[in-house]
Amino acid sequence: MPAEIAYFLQQAWNGVQVSAFYALLAVGYVLVHAVTNRTNLAFGAIAIWGGQSAAVSAAMLGTAFWLRDAPALAIGVVLALCATALLSVVLARLVVVPLVDGSRLSMLVATIGVAIVIEEAARFASDGREVWLQPVLAIPLTLLSGPFPVGVTAMQFVNLACAGALIVALAAVLARHPVGRAWRAVADDAGMARLVGVDTRRIIAGSMLFGGVYAGAAGILAALNYGNVSFYQGLMLGLKVLYVVVLGGFRSVPATVAGAGLLGFAETLWSAYLPIAWRDVATFGALTLLLALKPAGLFAGPERIDHAR
Repeated sequence: MPAEIAYFLQQAWNGVQVSAFYALLAVGYVLVHAVTNRTNLAFGAIAIWGGQSAAVSAAMLGTAFWLRDAPALAIGVVLALCATALLSVVLARLVVVPLVDGSRLSMLVATIGVAIVIEEAARFASDGREVWLQPVLAIPLTLLSGPFPVGVTAMQFVNLACAGALIVALAAVLARHPVGRAWRAVADDAGMARLVGVDTRRIIAGSMLFGGVYAGAAGILAALNYGNVSFYQGLMLGLKVLYVVVLGGFRSVPATVAGAGLLGFAETLWSAYLPIAWRDVATFGALTLLLALKPAGLFAGPERIDHAR
């Protein structure tokens, strides 16, 4: 196989990994945005919190209890998910639920402040240094040999399987479970849902809890894939996931996954073939142009949440 084709296939596989990370983060955002109709820029910081919590927990467990890399990482992931769930509950009670009936700008400004607080807390927790994970299941597997071998790792397969399972499970719950029906009712018309007995505040708080856990899982996936996450990336990730959700139309899980795939592959291929320093400039410019040409979203269906609450 020519080296150019093999190189492209390797980058395509890398794009799948990046897209899975963005998809998990974006569907968590969709859970909250659909029932609040408010912009929440804290999700990128929550993802960073989850990934860094996993890295710090695994490092501390390995040092204090002499655990091997795999057990320390497994326990660290569980602790990180618990920490992210606790953070999400606090944010739901103190920020999201109290501000859901206020102006759109109040939620936007408050979540920017939350993102900054989380980033600074992560920076202090790591003493201003990036925490790296010990490689686990990182033995390379060569799929195609030749001038440019195409390789993957077992951890990448695990990451992809976990992301796919979480997204499919969420889509199934939203489509068939009574909680999913209540969520759809609040997303369609919160006032009418309240009149027929749906506890809208409970649905919003639960959406924030599970949305935050999905964001934390995305951060953990990124940490496992790259070896670490950086505490200063939260706001940038929050902006990127907002673009992804707008492309997907705010409430559709499949459309959101499609938007995440577009962003993940665009970033990966740009990094592979063009100057990486211009990647974010090109990405945001292209996404802005797409939204200017199709304001309803590139993958949006006919139904959107645009009404005022």
